[in-house]
Amino acid sequence: MPHYGYACKKIEQYITAKVVEGAAGIRGVGDDRVTNVFAATREELSVSSWCERLACLADSSAPSVSPDRRALILLTELEEMFGELDLSQIETDVYREWRSAEEGGRHYEERIFAASDHAFPVLLRTFLELADRMLHENGHWEYTLAETTQLLHYMCPGLFPIWTPAIGRLLYGTEQPGYHKYHGYVFALRDFFHDSSVGQQLVQRAHEWEITPVQLAYSLLAQVAQQDSSE
Repeated sequence: MPHYGYACKKIEQYITAKVVEGAAGIRGVGDDRVTNVFAATREELSVSSWCERLACLADSSAPSVSPDRRALILLTELEEMFGELDLSQIETDVYREWRSAEEGGRHYEERIFAASDHAFPVLLRTFLELADRMLHENGHWEYTLAETTQLLHYMCPGLFPIWTPAIGRLLYGTEQPGYHKYHGYVFALRDFFHDSSVGQQLVQRAHEWEITPVQLAYSLLAQVAQQDSSE
C-alpha cells in the first residue's frame, strides 16, 4: 500500500533521535478524565459502563446514540484480548482474500495483527467498523476516524494512535480521512518501533515515562503538526 510508504518517510523525517532525546513534558495523550473512566470500567464492562464511556467521550451527560448491542459485545471481547498489547511488541501477519470479478478479480492483501496466546488475528478495519457502530447510527466507518480512533485509543492505548486532520495533513498532505491512510499510519509506526534504532529509543523513553510508545509517537507528531499549522 503506498500510504504505508508515505507514512514511514514522514515518521522517520519528524521523529528523529534529537526529537526523542529532547522530548519533555509528555505524560499521556488526550483527556485524563476519559482515560480514568476507561481504566475504571475495564474490568467489568456492561451496557451502563459503555454508556458512561461514550458520554465521557462526547463530553455530555449521555451518548448521542444508544450503543449497538452486538458491537458492544464484540468490542468488549476484543478489549479483553488486545487491551494490554503494545504496538511495539505485537507481531503481524498478512490477510489474503480473492476479490470477485466485479472488484477486479484478483487477490487482495493487507496486514493484520498476528495471532498470539491471548488473541486471534483481526483486521484493523474490524475494530474501526465496530467503533463506528458504537458511535454513529448510520456512520460511514472509513470517514469517521477522528471519532473511532479516539475510542479505540482509550480502549487499547498501546495499539491505536489517534487520527486527526492535522495528522493526515502531516503524513499525507491531506486532511481527508480514509482506511488505507490509517492502516499505513498504524503499521508504519509498528515497524518504526521494531526496526529503527530511533524507534527503539522512543520505546525505551515511553516506558520510562509509563506511557505507551503509541502515545509518545502521537504526541511528537502532533507537536510538529501544530508547529506547521502556526507557520
